[in-house]
Amino acid sequence: MALISSALTSAIVAFAVTAVPILFSRKSKRVKVKASNSGEKTIDYASFVFWVIYGGGALFSIIGVLVYWLSDEPIAGIVFLVLGLILLIPALLLQFVDTSVNWSSESISGAKSGVSLKKNRILWKDIISVKSHPNQTIELKDSAGKSVVWSVYYNGWYEIISDLRRLRPDIDTSNFE
Repeated sequence: MALISSALTSAIVAFAVTAVPILFSRKSKRVKVKASNSGEKTIDYASFVFWVIYGGGALFSIIGVLVYWLSDEPIAGIVFLVLGLILLIPALLLQFVDTSVNWSSESISGAKSGVSLKKNRILWKDIISVKSHPNQTIELKDSAGKSVVWSVYYNGWYEIISDLRRLRPDIDTSNFE
């Protein structure tokens, strides 16, 4: 049973780490953003992300219960169950937090880092760089060191880059073709 649970875990992790980000980032690039009457635009995490996390957490939890009951290794079952809860609890908390990125023709506001729930607001004219990070996040940084970060898992994330190109053609955005 330990061999089966190890194989299942490896398959799940390999799929999640490689296939899901690649497939989903392409889809979310083409999704339209929400626009208000005042001209402010908004993007937020796609519900797909939460369903993948819920599915992964439930799968690990079910495997944990089955391994605990049906094998000679109850510790492995408890580990799977804990992994499932580790996936589920933060995703549930994020459902009730404002994770959106908002922007207008003057400024953009959003999370100040990839792990922070606090928001920064920076002016387009003060932006000095845009970076793509290996963890699928994109960061705008201004001259004062403040930043706004979002993920390719946001619906319509690419529209911010399009607006950045329009508002600030002097900033290099060649990494986002």
